[in-house]
Amino acid sequence: MRYPLRNIKDPLGPAEWADVLLKGISEDSAAAMIKNRNYTEWTKSLLDNTDRSGKVMEIGSGTGVISAALAMNGRRVVLVDYCERCLDFSSRLFKHLGLQAEFILADVLKGVPLPDRYSDVVFSCGLLEHFNDDEIDKILAESSRLSNAGVISLVPNAGSLFYRIGKNKLEKEGKWVWGKETPKYSMKNYFRNAGLHGVTETSLAVNQALEFWGKDIKEVTDLVRELGQECLCQMNAGYLLFTKGEKQGNA
Repeated sequence: MRYPLRNIKDPLGPAEWADVLLKGISEDSAAAMIKNRNYTEWTKSLLDNTDRSGKVMEIGSGTGVISAALAMNGRRVVLVDYCERCLDFSSRLFKHLGLQAEFILADVLKGVPLPDRYSDVVFSCGLLEHFNDDEIDKILAESSRLSNAGVISLVPNAGSLFYRIGKNKLEKEGKWVWGKETPKYSMKNYFRNAGLHGVTETSLAVNQALEFWGKDIKEVTDLVRELGQECLCQMNAGYLLFTKGEKQGNA
């Protein structure tokens, strides 16, 4: 399938995000994936880094699938997005699964209308790479304000060669649908700018990086099989960069 060519230098607006994120997904298919515990590596990493009974806020929640998986595993979740259509889909998904959540329609760059330390952990997945440096600083400062324990971000990893080759190929073929997306080698300085401490970072999701390039490349798939996931993550080959920072003086 060929997608309409978008200007890869421009960020997408709310309506465009809804078109991209909600294309080909239904409440039934999303709910089945969650019920069957068919989780992505980044969802598993968020489960590993949040408390089962804790409150978790997702900034830029999109379809709400990640937050729904967290809620299914005992987290009290808050979904924040500036796209009303995406929040409506998320609300229907949660209702389908019999889950509770708070749904907040807000543009994080303009501030989220919730009090300080409202959530134990605030996270974003696939959000910050669509903004410039000043905007990233602003979003992480707001995330830090809203968190009691810490902040987590997941962004495309600039060090992932598989992902970079695949992204470049899709852009040249006019199949890139995500608008402006700037992968990062590290998010540590952004986190420190937001006053977060004990910042740690790792890469994950090697297989997802391969999907950008194409799994039919035998030489690559043979190499992945031979080296193994752990080795490839140590080589920083994962698609996503997982960064976590702690809130100082958390209650």
